[in-house]
Amino acid sequence: MYLAYIDDSAGTDTRSRFAVFAGVIIPDTDFFWMRAPMAISPISSYEEFHARDLFKGTGDFADLSEEVRLGSIDGILNLATQFGIKVVYGAVDRVAVAKTLFATVQPADVAFRACLTGINDWVAKNQKTEGVIKTEDDRQTRELLESLGVDNDLCVVFVDDTGDIKLKERLKETYRYLRPHNNQGQLRHLHDAIYFGDSKDSVGIQMADMAAYFIGLHLSNQNEGEAFYRKLESVIVYSEIFPETDK
Repeated sequence: MYLAYIDDSAGTDTRSRFAVFAGVIIPDTDFFWMRAPMAISPISSYEEFHARDLFKGTGDFADLSEEVRLGSIDGILNLATQFGIKVVYGAVDRVAVAKTLFATVQPADVAFRACLTGINDWVAKNQKTEGVIKTEDDRQTRELLESLGVDNDLCVVFVDDTGDIKLKERLKETYRYLRPHNNQGQLRHLHDAIYFGDSKDSVGIQMADMAAYFIGLHLSNQNEGEAFYRKLESVIVYSEIFPETDK
């Protein structure tokens, strides 16, 4: 089984060119080491980190030196990538999409769909579960079991909670459309329910926040965070930008 944590960067902030949803995937057996990168960093005493505040020196990190802040990000990303996290993301270029026939799409929804697709596709390609469907089963039984996805590896998805009620309902509706209860949709490796959590309670969501932030900076050609994006680049296993760009 796998766990996937999702957060966004500028999902609804129209001042930003790109809306990004990023997902961090780990095997469930690696759940407890997720705290390791934070636990041994200089910011381990903080309740949580928001990538932007840590990078810019704002919010809770306003009193920390640049050396400590950037060194913490560097150490967290080094350890996280060494441990083998996988990152997927979906992004929408607001400027480019405004010039197309799809100008009225909701960027957050499209980016979220792409992120979910990336998670499902990666899990499907990295199937670990030994199949229970036997060739000696009669055809009707095999077809029923296959339709239920009984041989599929499972991934449970956790998304950073939001106070934007309309956005949250939209994300839930999107998930249910792509992953209906009968498991006949596109996300056949994902759990039948999506879970929203407070980032304060989830290092996984905080890692997804960091991934989304530096991916967003990279797509926007803001070179100030490029070194951190390069660390993430080695573990990005799926990306989709709408509409297609030269990125």
